[in-house]
Amino acid sequence: MSECVAEAERLAAAGKQPYARAWKVCAFRDESGDYCGIIRDTPWCNGIVWNLNCAPGQGPNGEFEAKLGEAHFAKSYRGVFPEGLDGEYVDSSEMYVTAPIDFNRANFAGMDTPLVFGAQNLKPGVFKGLMGFEYVREAWRKVRARGRRMMANGTPGRWWWLAPYLDVMGTETNWLRDGKWQPSPDSVLIYARAMCGAKPYCFLMNTDFNAFTSEWVDKYMQRALAYGMYPSFFSPQATSKSHYFMTPAYYNRDRALFKKYMPLCIRVGEAGWRPVNRLLASDAPQVITEQFGDRYATIYNLATNTVQATLTSLSGATTARELVGGGEWRFANGRHEVQIPGETVLVLDFQP
Repeated sequence: MSECVAEAERLAAAGKQPYARAWKVCAFRDESGDYCGIIRDTPWCNGIVWNLNCAPGQGPNGEFEAKLGEAHFAKSYRGVFPEGLDGEYVDSSEMYVTAPIDFNRANFAGMDTPLVFGAQNLKPGVFKGLMGFEYVREAWRKVRARGRRMMANGTPGRWWWLAPYLDVMGTETNWLRDGKWQPSPDSVLIYARAMCGAKPYCFLMNTDFNAFTSEWVDKYMQRALAYGMYPSFFSPQATSKSHYFMTPAYYNRDRALFKKYMPLCIRVGEAGWRPVNRLLASDAPQVITEQFGDRYATIYNLATNTVQATLTSLSGATTARELVGGGEWRFANGRHEVQIPGETVLVLDFQP
């Protein structure tokens, strides 16, 4: 740590690197007054991950200005859309490698949101979630003023308050850990769906794609479709090495699944999730139904075994087209009996 501090001090004194200047201005301090950082030897950082207060109120030499100041915007958004960038992307938006509280008193005045107190000794400080909120909110204002969009990785998870200022959300995940299928449960997925509302939510699967065979890809895409989410793939180490879409053997293996499920993900996703389902209800607790737009409903069996369910048409519609396997469903007296295999999705289109 002492070597890292000395190098940061040297770079800041040289004055040539904006991030080094930002470190000098708005670096975190812990309760003892020491700098906060985590030394890492990873594909994405071989050195130290410094913790900086990213709130825009930290001034012209702060981290926000170094990343998203007017110099950046003048260069990146020169013309009218679609010239320049489509918008801004915030990675690790919930700051999982950042200390929870910044105790650097020099950073307090730059905050718009309230301070918090450390649980151990009640010292005042800045909660990282609130500085992240201020960062995303101001970035959203700036990109929206230019007709662009905001996207973030790793949210909504622990915090809901970034969602109103983001147009696209999602996360990196791994549903095949230690060789075992461990998908995100309904409680996690419906929370993310509810926080995003009708906005897109996107997955990046980070796993061993040799072990994550087409069987698991099929299950992954079905679960994502059930919630109107978008399944995609990255790499085992979250780097360009072993990247799924740089490896034809992977994406050609799964091409038929993309062609089967992605058009349906797009169809229901663009229709927009509805918090109150007025199309379809299930009498089986393990068989969930979600509404998208005015005409689509997804049906998903959360159980691993086949479940029989009675589905009730809430709108009075007597027929619907099933879009995954094809065919027409009829609701006699408003009901339809169905047996659904484990972890299987169906999509109904109630348009006459």
